[in-house]
Amino acid sequence: MAAQAAGVCRQRAAAEGLGSYQNAVKCLGQDFEVLRRQCLDSGVLFKDPEFPACPSALGYKELGPGSPQTQGIVWKRPTELCPSPQFIVGGATRTDVRQGDLGDCWLLAAIASLTLNEKLLSRVVPGNQSFQENYAGIFHFQFWQYGEWVEVVVDDRLPTKDGELLFLHSAEGSEFWSALLEKAYAKLNGSYEALAGGSTVEGFEDFTGGISESYDLRKPPANLYRLIRKALRAGSLLGCSIDVSSAAETEAFTHQKLVKSHAYSVTGVEEVDFSGRLEQLIRLRNPWGQVEWTGAWSDEAPEWSRIDPRQREELDQKAEDGEFWMSFSDFLVQFSRLEICNLSPDSLSSEEAHKWSLVLFHGRWARGATAGGCQNYPATYWTNPQFKIHLGEADEDQEEGVGEPCCTALLGLMQKDRRRRRRLGQGLLSIGFAIYQLAGHTDSHLGRDFFCGHQPAARSDTYVNLREVWGRVQLPPGEYLVVPSTFEPFKDGDFCLRVFSEQKARALEIGAVVAGNPHELHPVEVDPGDQELRRLCEELSGKGSEIGANELKRVLNVMFSRRTDIKFAGFSIYTCREMISLLDSTGTGTLGPVELRTLWLKVQKYLEIFQELDPGRLGTVDTHDMRLALGRAGFSLNNQVQQTIATRYTGHALSIDFDSFVACMVRLESLFKLFRVLDRNRTGVVQLSLPEKLPEAAVFWRGRLRPVETSPLRGGLEDLRTCADPGVPEHGFRAPSGGVFFEDSVTRFHCQDGFKLKGSIKRLCVKYPNGTLGWVPSDGPVCMKEECRMPQVEDAEIHNKTYRYGDKLIIACHEGFTIRYPDLYNVASRCRDDGTWDNLPTCQGCLRPLAAANGYVNMSEFQTSFPVGTVIAYHCFPGFKPQGPQFLECLHSLTWSSSPPRCLALEVCPLPPMVSHGDFVCHPRPCERYNHGTVVEFYCDPGYSLTSDYKYITCQYGEWFPSYQVYCIKSEQTWPGMHETLLTTWKIVAFTATSVLLLLLLVVLARMFQTKFKASFPPRGLPRSSSSDPDFVVVDGVPVLLPSYDEAVSGGTSALGPGFLAAVVLVDDQSPPAYPGDTDMGTGDSSEACDSASGPSELLQSLYPPPPSQVRACPTPEDPNPVAGTLDTASTSPGINIADEIPLMEDGA
Repeated sequence: MAAQAAGVCRQRAAAEGLGSYQNAVKCLGQDFEVLRRQCLDSGVLFKDPEFPACPSALGYKELGPGSPQTQGIVWKRPTELCPSPQFIVGGATRTDVRQGDLGDCWLLAAIASLTLNEKLLSRVVPGNQSFQENYAGIFHFQFWQYGEWVEVVVDDRLPTKDGELLFLHSAEGSEFWSALLEKAYAKLNGSYEALAGGSTVEGFEDFTGGISESYDLRKPPANLYRLIRKALRAGSLLGCSIDVSSAAETEAFTHQKLVKSHAYSVTGVEEVDFSGRLEQLIRLRNPWGQVEWTGAWSDEAPEWSRIDPRQREELDQKAEDGEFWMSFSDFLVQFSRLEICNLSPDSLSSEEAHKWSLVLFHGRWARGATAGGCQNYPATYWTNPQFKIHLGEADEDQEEGVGEPCCTALLGLMQKDRRRRRRLGQGLLSIGFAIYQLAGHTDSHLGRDFFCGHQPAARSDTYVNLREVWGRVQLPPGEYLVVPSTFEPFKDGDFCLRVFSEQKARALEIGAVVAGNPHELHPVEVDPGDQELRRLCEELSGKGSEIGANELKRVLNVMFSRRTDIKFAGFSIYTCREMISLLDSTGTGTLGPVELRTLWLKVQKYLEIFQELDPGRLGTVDTHDMRLALGRAGFSLNNQVQQTIATRYTGHALSIDFDSFVACMVRLESLFKLFRVLDRNRTGVVQLSLPEKLPEAAVFWRGRLRPVETSPLRGGLEDLRTCADPGVPEHGFRAPSGGVFFEDSVTRFHCQDGFKLKGSIKRLCVKYPNGTLGWVPSDGPVCMKEECRMPQVEDAEIHNKTYRYGDKLIIACHEGFTIRYPDLYNVASRCRDDGTWDNLPTCQGCLRPLAAANGYVNMSEFQTSFPVGTVIAYHCFPGFKPQGPQFLECLHSLTWSSSPPRCLALEVCPLPPMVSHGDFVCHPRPCERYNHGTVVEFYCDPGYSLTSDYKYITCQYGEWFPSYQVYCIKSEQTWPGMHETLLTTWKIVAFTATSVLLLLLLVVLARMFQTKFKASFPPRGLPRSSSSDPDFVVVDGVPVLLPSYDEAVSGGTSALGPGFLAAVVLVDDQSPPAYPGDTDMGTGDSSEACDSASGPSELLQSLYPPPPSQVRACPTPEDPNPVAGTLDTASTSPGINIADEIPLMEDGA
């Protein structure tokens, strides 16, 4: 109820001129002249209680209380920063605007453009403000906000760090108008952090009240240069920017030093004679005050030497001030978007500027009532607010190429207060509008059928989450319907709709008329045969007696409990009281039999309407269908009433049950009935005094509240009661400082520097039940000596016993952390008179290192600083390998021992080929990823066998080798017959006999060959003239007799000497295939391999033994140094030693 009353008051005040530039709205009720006079009278500099110099004014998240970015910030007045501060030095110029540590370049670009128009600047920055004459530490500025001008008051305490302004500042160190303007705009939006990120047109509109247009420079109009020149001459504000494709490119530099996603101001255009042709130039400014364009026509570019020297001297300013020239063709290539704020707004389509006609609407999207979403939601789209505009006269000067007469209109849809709501997590909504042509005259809210059968004649480009969307349209004369909406339904938000037209247009809000004509029922219409209702009433109250609210509740609930066509839990006592209030003609709070039967028929009528809108018999009606239900009941309500109904009667599921539905209908009918009785002359206006209003309100609210007893008011000034003077606390002051305090008066209390207010900052004059006036709270506040709170320093301990003004902070950092003071030349922090700590230190360790992509590190996600000596370990996820050191140590220099490693992806193979009637296993197991070196072994289901002997494939550099498809085929098992068995046995016997005969033949031939050569050649290794002296060798100091040649030949293998072991060659033909390109089939030399396959057989070795000097003993299993790779060449098929590639697990491991 208070919100609706405040809205009515604002509408009445606006009708009387409040909100114009000459009569601006006082933000938060603060009057600049009154407050400054109070400060001058008391000799105390102003401290703004509505925007105090504390962390909450800085922000709520990145700049919120306790944020590392706010450490060391000190609020200081300009008189503390320089000996002779000035408000404006030599007039406001573009160089007075330099960006600080806040991402509000969009605002600074708008301020820089504002300085080009002295008249506009004087609106926003009123004159007669200085740090010398009438200085009281208070300043004021004016901003346009959603159709009205608002005056904002601030004190001059500004956030600083290391003695320098933290945010916006001037190139002149002693000039402060721009910094104070930024603070006033931050107060208007809730905090400094709320200004981070935005569009330049938002600042343009808030400084001028104009409407903005935006142009995509990738598709510029042909006459864009002429439009820019005309806009600058008309005093319009212009800005431009470069779009980015990702957040990583934000404020990145191009190779010619342009800053992406950064707002530039357009400050001028000029045409010059360059090498015999006309060159179009445009001048831009970077709000940083530095970093300029380095391409053609930059400060040091050679193009300046080829134009007229006088023109060059006039245009070329070689200074690093952020302002530069560039060719218009380069401007179209380098920049993405141009934004123009029309001040008048003037038409930029013709050379002659003229005023536009303006119509302004305020509206609201309310969840469940008027927030229907876009055309994608036809069930709710029709519930959005609707506005009708009448374009009667065509433009005087038609655009070229337009045949039929048209009316030009510029529409702007702006959502309100979304920047202030950021701290609540409510960002900008995606908004847009559509325009429909109306064939006939209508002032009623159009329903769903109209929008299903009509397409928009024009619409905004797209739904986008900007503060304002706009559209320039040219339409034939006629009537049009404008529907503003959010993209999704059920989104709450306030908006204003501005319609500018070149010719005067009429406009109104559809459905703004409130009317009610419910059907009046009479007893003769009631069915006298309804015996059940009569019997229940007689049981409860006796025959012919009247019933009250409790009896009515029981009667109605019994009647509805027997119905099966509605899901209903029964009426509440409050609804029953309102039913009685509607039909109680005697004022007794009861209903007689006739009134009861009339009520029953009304309830039946409401039930019929309810069930029409509840076809599924769920027992509820959607809130957005209430407009239809109210229309069928005879009510026509505007959007404000619809929103109030949705707020009061809707549940969380945006639905209304039958109890709330009846209560709403009964209350509306009571209201209209009461109004008709009081409006005897049918003027539509009823005037009531307070004694008349209170009883009527008690009747209307009888279901909820008890009637309030009133007594007649007596006239005369002597009967006006006031509250006593609230007093002024010692070492403090109050506002207002004097005067008479009537009921509802408010006083505010403040303390002088060095003192802190204890108690309520406000006191309210209220009326007690006995009729007297008094202050709430009853006890006034006191001003106590300022004390600082114990600071919260992370990783440190505070050992102070007191925290009074001037106390030094006693702090000790935890082990491994080092104390750091913002002022390197002052290693102390003291409590200041404003309750804050000066030069507050921090305890620093190594900053949190970056996390490795595709990996993890053993540290808490909440820890931001690490003590000296901390060692952290990086690990990579499966399938990735680390590149760089895995362990980092925090050094005494508060840096890490090295940069974090990177996790590089291994070459992983795809899923192995699937085998029908089979599967595979991996080595090693389990197979989470098929990394390089993984071996897959295929096998078949029982009854199936592989078609190939190869059953292994290997992952090699991301591919499987060998690359072939494995198949399992069904095994054919047959039992051989007797004949086949005998034949197979005969073949085996014949093969064995043949082999034995061939072996005997070879032995005989060898013997014959040996005997023949024995006579012709002496034994190798023995001289032909050898004597019969026996040969011997010394082994371990013992002489050993060597056998003769004959003894060696006749002795067979025994002549080789004891300890000779023959090696046995084992070959596994089922080894898995080798890696491609692997030619290392054995590293040992064949001449050195014992018992290699180079000799024909062991039999030949026994027949022809080598000389003693060449005989080598084969390694035994106990030999610790076996010869590697001796038998790799024995296999004729590709092989791989699986034991070298697969770590097999032993049994019992």
